[in-house]
Amino acid sequence: MKSRSAISLSGVMGIVLLCASHTHAVPPSYEDTFIHTHVSVGYTAQWADEFVRQVKAVKPDVIEIHATRLLDPKKLSDQEVKKQLFHTLHAKQLSEELEFNLALTINLAATWMAKDYDNDERYVYRVNPDGSRAGRWGKKHLCVNAPAVDEVIIPIYYRIAKEIQPWQIWIDESVIGVNMCYCQYCTALFKQITGMDPPVKTEEDNEYWDQWVTFHRQAYEQWMVKINEAVKRGSPDTIVTFNHAYFIEQPQGIPDHIVNLSGDVHSEPLALGMYARYGATADVPYDLMPGLGQDIWAGIDPKPLAQIKEDIAVILANGGRWNIGEFPTNRKVRADSKDQTKERPVDEYLRLAKEGAVYARARQEWTHKTTPVTDGAVLLGATTHYSQVIHRYASDKRAYKDFVLTSDGEVIPNKPSLSNEANTRIYWPGNRYMVQDVVGAYEALLENQIQFHIINEDTLKRDWENYRFLVISGQFRLQTDTIEAVAQFVNNGGSVIIEGSSIESGLMEKLGLSPAVKHQSPASISHDGQLYEYNEYYELSHKEGEILSAFSEPANTPAVVRYQVGDGQVICMGMEFFYQYETLSPYSHSSEGGAKADAARNYFDEIMEIVAPDRLIRVEAPDHYEVTVNTMGGSTLVNLVDRSLNWKGDKQKVDIINITISMTEKPGNIWLQPQGKPLDWQWEEGMVKTSVPTSMIDVFSIVEIQ
Repeated sequence: MKSRSAISLSGVMGIVLLCASHTHAVPPSYEDTFIHTHVSVGYTAQWADEFVRQVKAVKPDVIEIHATRLLDPKKLSDQEVKKQLFHTLHAKQLSEELEFNLALTINLAATWMAKDYDNDERYVYRVNPDGSRAGRWGKKHLCVNAPAVDEVIIPIYYRIAKEIQPWQIWIDESVIGVNMCYCQYCTALFKQITGMDPPVKTEEDNEYWDQWVTFHRQAYEQWMVKINEAVKRGSPDTIVTFNHAYFIEQPQGIPDHIVNLSGDVHSEPLALGMYARYGATADVPYDLMPGLGQDIWAGIDPKPLAQIKEDIAVILANGGRWNIGEFPTNRKVRADSKDQTKERPVDEYLRLAKEGAVYARARQEWTHKTTPVTDGAVLLGATTHYSQVIHRYASDKRAYKDFVLTSDGEVIPNKPSLSNEANTRIYWPGNRYMVQDVVGAYEALLENQIQFHIINEDTLKRDWENYRFLVISGQFRLQTDTIEAVAQFVNNGGSVIIEGSSIESGLMEKLGLSPAVKHQSPASISHDGQLYEYNEYYELSHKEGEILSAFSEPANTPAVVRYQVGDGQVICMGMEFFYQYETLSPYSHSSEGGAKADAARNYFDEIMEIVAPDRLIRVEAPDHYEVTVNTMGGSTLVNLVDRSLNWKGDKQKVDIINITISMTEKPGNIWLQPQGKPLDWQWEEGMVKTSVPTSMIDVFSIVEIQ
């Protein structure tokens, strides 16, 4: 568990250790876990022998089994529910015999609606203004303000907890189903609070859009509180976990009743790394669940072992716990699988889980319960994130009275005759887990092996003193006190990169800098002979600053300007550099890397030499290596992760990785783990230098400095 209070750290020079927080009562039983698993299909006693075989081979600490049918109020007396209860209790008995913690997975928490409830007035769909369903996958999403929530569903959570006493209840499909809802209950409640009907049309540019989005966010947050309270009444020791809640889709302060973060990231290596960088400095511990397959959940196409190792490495290097998606499994193929003639390759999935567990546990001593250290952070602000569902901030600003705007920037017909499935998701705006600008900033820092984390506005306001630099990219809306915190940070010696639309957030004015003028016309700039073109640009004042780069077109117009503010500095980039970087990075889906990506990476490294010249660590390694630094006890741990498997650019071949790290004290020994190999090293005026042969790195190794 991590928090942000600053303490002195013997050994590592000039950094801040993030130590334990006392605001979240994280159960020691969760802290002690290292490997979780999530069963791919519903457990039944009929495949108990196979289940036991796989569990004995892997020995996970936690197993999450599906128990959704226990929550079906229409079938409480049905034989099907009795069978589910029997199978669940059977699994609990196995958990005692095999010594694992039993978690119950409740799917469909927000996509609850089925035909059985169509005639029950207590169950209400989330709907758009035209009456069409507001939800993804064509499913019907239950409105959390519907009467059935308090009257039926919450009491069932209590009964499940009381009767089964599970170690954890893991709730799925909740945050993904939070859409703006125009049902009769939401409409009436909003009007009761504000005295106004909810805003509907895109032409309505009024203050109530913010309140309308906040209304739904608070309703969802209250729904989580109710479930947690109901479970705790039935079983005080049961952990309640909401998949993806308060992770990067909900980037805000974590309430006290949330004691861990969890997220399934099936086969998205880029996203997995971003979740890990965010989770590394959260106030609670976290686990991440990549799948064992690379097609669909419970599919038929296993990942290569090298990908399993990389998934594990990215999680562990950032202080997380590995949750094995799709394990244990049986041979049953999902109904939506493209090939119903095939069985799931159970033995291959078992091999991957078993070898992955051996690989992870070999590194547990140096990755479990570690504390991260960092130089800086990328801001992922809730204010910008949530505002993307508000029409005036969306990408498509057409205004027609017969149209409504969805969260993904799509204008759809507002006609009851059309059965559209519009997406108005608040926590997953535009079907993206975060804005492209932040993704690009993550990639640029990652590829230059600079120490950073991804933080939200609440963390920034509380802990700005913990960082040397901040990157603020694509954050066009910020809270007033966030802007105040950034100003304090800069005036007290911090460095900030303000890029692209973040210029419009009010930061420039607060920092006493002349406002930039936005031009919705093309601009271009060259780096290392490569031309980069932008559809719009910001004209920066250079009276108070130093021009670092200028546009080629319009000629001699400042593109990047450095300003001295108080004891710190601001680097302002008058173009959406990181937005374009995401399209170039070899980590991105659509990119192939190449000279243009290399030139952008090198240019950003030049900027960072100005922003953070005194870095904690410098590493001479191929660009596809991820480097993080953690501490544990008296040891400093440098994590080296080879992410070349998903790197689409040229894969640099080197024999040696050179590391230079700042230390206040001369170390006693340096080892390469888990190999247990002593490394040669040098001590020079507060700097430790060592080298690691790449031939000894099996995707992920740790340099332990004692």
